[in-house]
Amino acid sequence: MLDTNDLLISIKKAAKEAVDAGQPSDFSFGRVISERPLKISVEQKMVLTSAQLVLTRNVTDYSMEMSVNHTTDNALDVNMQHTHGFNGKIEVFSGKTDIGANDELHAHTYSHSHALSGNIDNGNNVNLSHSHSYSGRKSFIVHNGLSVGDEVVLLKQKGGQKYLVLDRVVHV
Repeated sequence: MLDTNDLLISIKKAAKEAVDAGQPSDFSFGRVISERPLKISVEQKMVLTSAQLVLTRNVTDYSMEMSVNHTTDNALDVNMQHTHGFNGKIEVFSGKTDIGANDELHAHTYSHSHALSGNIDNGNNVNLSHSHSYSGRKSFIVHNGLSVGDEVVLLKQKGGQKYLVLDRVVHV
């Protein structure tokens, strides 16, 4: 048999459940404390793991197709002026080939050169500047994944089993 106190506790519990049922979700704020595996600390009370999190595209890396019509910037003016040093003695022996015979010593000259094509000015600068055009439909990766320290806004599912990570918090 229930006494008055037990009846009052049961009524309060039923009333709370009715109120909670009328609130299908709650906003929460959290901070990313680990990227792999993903963990988010919610208002310094609990830590949510990837099993409890549902991510929106706003907080993930993703690929998207875009139409482009672009020309790259000019670049690559390079100074090609340089020097080479040679330190040593070049001796070439020729003449008699008998072992122990006296060979003749003669000298060879050393030369070095480069051939460059393109626009070369008097200061030895080579103009390698150029641009590229590209157009059409291209695939790009948007690097939008969460990082440690990111503050996020979460939407709690009715019953509190799952949390939808909506986006990063932006402080103004």
